[in-house]
Amino acid sequence: MVGNNTPVFLLRGGMNFPDFIHSQKKHPKTNFPDPAAMFELWANHPQSLHQVTILMSDRGISANYRHMH
Repeated sequence: MVGNNTPVFLLRGGMNFPDFIHSQKKHPKTNFPDPAAMFELWANHPQSLHQVTILMSDRGISANYRHMH
């Protein structure tokens, strides 16, 4: 079960899902997450940036179940 406490989802259509998977993969040389790939996803899909800003705000991090939308 996946529970999102946000009014938007980071992708609007299934065609954009491979872009999300590409942004989560690690860099082949360093084996660390690639910030450039994450930025590319946020730059090409504005709803992804909107999702991240909500997740990092007080609204995305709820105190308990009673305060969830």
